[in-house]
Amino acid sequence: IAIIGVLVGLLLPAVQQAREAARRSSCSNNLKQIGLALHNYHDTFKSLPSASLGTSGGVGGSRIAGWVFIMPFMEAGTLYDLWDLNYGYDNSQNHPARAKPLDGYFCPSKPRNSRTSGNQAVGDYVFSAGTGHCNAADTRYWRGVFHQNSSIKFREVTDGLSNTIAVGEKCTEWASLNSPQYRWGWHTSRNMCYAMNKEVVPDAAYPHVDQNGTVVPGTSAVWNDRWANFGSEHPGGAQFIAADGSGHFVAENIDMNVYRNLGDKSDGNIAAFP
Repeated sequence: IAIIGVLVGLLLPAVQQAREAARRSSCSNNLKQIGLALHNYHDTFKSLPSASLGTSGGVGGSRIAGWVFIMPFMEAGTLYDLWDLNYGYDNSQNHPARAKPLDGYFCPSKPRNSRTSGNQAVGDYVFSAGTGHCNAADTRYWRGVFHQNSSIKFREVTDGLSNTIAVGEKCTEWASLNSPQYRWGWHTSRNMCYAMNKEVVPDAAYPHVDQNGTVVPGTSAVWNDRWANFGSEHPGGAQFIAADGSGHFVAENIDMNVYRNLGDKSDGNIAAFP
């Protein structure tokens, strides 16, 4: 029995590593499919989709995230057809559509009990806003390739498509204190894009669930105060796609200057993925 126990102890880590390698490969493929969808969208409409299109969110608002608009290029045209683009994500007309999860928006390494929360499908990938602000009205702060009501063209990414982050994984989730497992849906403006100014979510942020699944109360309910960052359940880092569609695993100890430069599309500080 002791020998069996030793063998199990030796084999279990190898089995776990093999399973994670398979999950990471599947996640990488998801991101590459998203990258291909973005390129096909650009070929069709001559610009990238907006991270969030519309003037306001919530009930009565018109805002819908760009994840909806690339669905026809993700072999999800049937789900796309359920959306009434005359209304925002929080209007009753779109409640049936927003509750339907899309496999390509999930990382298999992410533990979860459900693919929906609060009648909203969830997701594990976000657009990059660079070092600017996702919701900034002043276009001078549009440092990345995705922003609210943006329509960035590839020619505007002067630092190079291969040197600019387009999409990455998210680990931190926005949470309601009354519902610790609450996750904002991929279709909402709140999940449209992350900035790259900080390594971790600040204590003063909106209530959220950290990388360890712990609810962090925060001290502010103002959305403009929120600065989240990319992250994943993969050991050692997170996966990204560049604007050219190439996939990259970025280590958690990446130099922050390189990281920020990878986020900005045209600041002249050209950086290569390490």
